[in-house]
Amino acid sequence: MNRVALFFVSIFLLVSCTLNRYEQEELISPTQSATQVVVSVTSQPTATFPPTVTKTITPTSLPTVTPIGGGQGRVIFLRDDDNAENWDIFSMNSNGTGMQQLTFWEGVISHPVWSPAGEKIAFSYRETKDAFSQLYVMNPDGSEITKISTDDGRNYSTPDWSPDSTKIAFSSGQSNSDWEIFIMNADGSDEVQITDGASISYGPDWSPDGTLIAFVSMADYQPEIFVMNSDGTDPKPITSLGANIGPPKWSPDGEYIVFQSQKDEKKEWEIYLMRSDGTDLVQITDNDTWDLRPRFSLDGTKISWDSCCFNLSIMNLDGSDVEKLNSQFGWDYDWQP
Repeated sequence: MNRVALFFVSIFLLVSCTLNRYEQEELISPTQSATQVVVSVTSQPTATFPPTVTKTITPTSLPTVTPIGGGQGRVIFLRDDDNAENWDIFSMNSNGTGMQQLTFWEGVISHPVWSPAGEKIAFSYRETKDAFSQLYVMNPDGSEITKISTDDGRNYSTPDWSPDSTKIAFSSGQSNSDWEIFIMNADGSDEVQITDGASISYGPDWSPDGTLIAFVSMADYQPEIFVMNSDGTDPKPITSLGANIGPPKWSPDGEYIVFQSQKDEKKEWEIYLMRSDGTDLVQITDNDTWDLRPRFSLDGTKISWDSCCFNLSIMNLDGSDVEKLNSQFGWDYDWQP
């Protein structure tokens, strides 16, 4: 497979991660249908729990497990209809009870994310396959849905709220080769591009103190995790894995970053943990299936992830004590603060 083809495959896997389902269908392979994609993914072998840690984890490689505060609120996630053509946002309690459908739209919704205080939900929506995805916000019960993106001529995706809820960072582009990071006010005003266009950039995640943004940037079709100031200045790579990488997520104390990568020899997607400067990298899952979309628990003591596919699981920071929370939660998710 040539490098251009590898790039498009990586965008599907990472931005699934970053793009919505229609974009995924287009990026997997010119000869592979959306139906074939679903079959190939869901037929992955069942993961063995708990996962085996492939590296020895020393005390200096792990955060001090001190709860930051909060527990696990409601989970928002995506679920499709019987034809896998429409994806809507649902919410449920962390134990899988109290499920509620929040949107009832034709088309595909992607990347739902809670605002820091849990009072709003932002998400991306594409009405048809040929339309550009746009950004919306709504209340936790699905009411007062408001479009906040301002340019119908390009895609808006992967929203992430600033810690004070006043701004939203997001990825945007017209095609798969021009994604950049932007920031705008939470009402959609004052939109500003903060990456320089030198390479494809996507999947922003704001640091807890609001001063930094972590993201993935691709130079010569090689993705690595970068960190920059929240105004886009001083971008620096903090990984050099030479492998596919998914969007980063900060720990609640800002000391660590968790992400998915195909760095291991089997080329399976596994979960990795490192300090926020890229040091002390540790692989914390080693399964025979894809481990995707990792996030820290709200108290900073656990990592949740999607054990492909649609199995919401949680574990300690060293990969131990794996607990499967829900096996029907759907595609993509976020915890309520």
